Amino acid sequence: MTLRKLTLTLLSLSLSLGMMHCASSRTTRSNEEIFFPQLALSNKERAFPDALIEGPLHLSRGCLRVGANGEGALVIWPPHVRLDRTGDSIRVLDERSRVEAQVGQAVKLGGGEIESTAPILRDLREPLLARCPGPYWLASGLISF
Repeated sequence: MTLRKLTLTLLSLSLSLGMMHCASSRTTRSNEEIFFPQLALSNKERAFPDALIEGPLHLSRGCLRVGANGEGALVIWPPHVRLDRTGDSIRVLDERSRVEAQVGQAVKLGGGEIESTAPILRDLREPLLARCPGPYWLASGLISF
C-alpha cells in the first residue's frame, strides 16, 4: 500500500511540474510574438506629423494597432517607451514605468500616418515584419488613454 501511495504521489508531482513547464513555455512564446516597432534613439532632429488618432489599442496577429479590432494602424512607437507584459496585461510604459497605453483601452496618440517608404522607417530599432503590414502610425506621443 505504501509503494502505491508513493507511486501516485510521484506521478502527481511529475504531472504538476510538467504542466507548470508548459504554462511558462506558452508565456515565453506569447511575449516573443508581440512586435513592438520603435524608433531608435537619435541625436538628429526628427519631424513628426501633427495629427491625432483615437481608438482601442489592440493586438492583431502579434501587432499592436490602434483602431477597430483586426484593422487599424500599426503604431511605430517613440524611443522613450517600452513594452511590458505582466500576466494577461500588455502595456506600454514610459521611461518612469508609468502606463502610457494598455491593450483593450482607448488611446489618443499624436503623430500621423506614414507610407511604408517613409525615410524615417530606416531609423527603426528593427525592421518591420511582413505579418504586420500598414497603414503605419508614427506616434509622437500619447495624448491620453
